[in-house]
Amino acid sequence: MATLADDKNRYDISRYLLAHGLTDAARDTLNRDSNAESAEFHLVQAQIALAAKDLPAAQKASQRALEIAPRDPRATLMAAEIALLRPESRDQALAILENGLRFSPADVDLNRKRLALLMQTDRWQAIDQALAGLRAALSEAGASSTEANLAAAYAFERRGQFTRAISSTKPRSRRILTTSACSWPWPRPRKKAAGSPPPLTPTMACSDGPRPTRKLAARWQESNTTRSSLR
Repeated sequence: MATLADDKNRYDISRYLLAHGLTDAARDTLNRDSNAESAEFHLVQAQIALAAKDLPAAQKASQRALEIAPRDPRATLMAAEIALLRPESRDQALAILENGLRFSPADVDLNRKRLALLMQTDRWQAIDQALAGLRAALSEAGASSTEANLAAAYAFERRGQFTRAISSTKPRSRRILTTSACSWPWPRPRKKAAGSPPPLTPTMACSDGPRPTRKLAARWQESNTTRSSLR
């Protein structure tokens, strides 16, 4: 397959070989490239170095890709991911992401990664800004804001702001809200009489995002119970 590679498909073939565990073949295919100073070349080179567990080479290749194409979100994300492989490097990765977002403020992956890193800290103002950035990016991409709502709920709960946490997860319509990656169920609502709308209890939790805790679920259930008693 390596002999079939040309300058148009070389990178795709290298990635294909790499995905099937053929690291040496992927490297050999890539090294036949006549344009060894393109950002794409160095991005694939970084992937091959990671597969070979050569962290210094991966870091060097990713940094070179970022130098060549500072506006390419893929180069930014690759450099940040590789930076995170070293101990105590979260701030460096955040700095790389912040710089990349200057050029691509609407990139969903960059906003998602920045928020995920900040959620590991208590930098509440930065978290709020990252949440706003992710919401805007999702909106521009025409995607659902569910993951941003879940992240906001988790952040508010950590601050002890349970009312805001609950309101962040309320769907706009009276229906059970689900996502494709949801698997962790909240307490299910009790059966209601025919014709009664279900309580606003979403069953949702994305595998790559913060999961609602039992405390927040209990607060939600208490809120629904109080609402029912007032009817």
